[in-house]
Amino acid sequence: IRNIVLAILICLGTVCNVSYGWYGVTIVLLFHTTFHNIPKKILFLTIATIGYVFFYSFFATIQNNGEIVYRGLQQLFSLAAIIPISLYQGISGRRLKYIFYVYYPLHLSIIAVVYYLVK
Repeated sequence: IRNIVLAILICLGTVCNVSYGWYGVTIVLLFHTTFHNIPKKILFLTIATIGYVFFYSFFATIQNNGEIVYRGLQQLFSLAAIIPISLYQGISGRRLKYIFYVYYPLHLSIIAVVYYLVK
């Protein structure tokens, strides 16, 4: 029954038009189900990403009447996440949570100011 629930969730990700569709839901479920098995997580992440790139590029090409479209290829850069994932040893790092609460809105504000100055 677990596999049926996972398949339904993946299909809902596509039907409900969530971010990255089936791929986004698959990655979240993948990270949950392979939490302690890093080699398996890396293998499935690679397979899912290559599948996403292949299908996205293939179907985007069909939708554009055969014109070659490479929009899905940028997702290959997500495979760079394999490096920090493989280095994770189950130990929490430094407690920098509150620094990011300040950094994130601050850097977005700086980007907005630069955008309006350049515009």
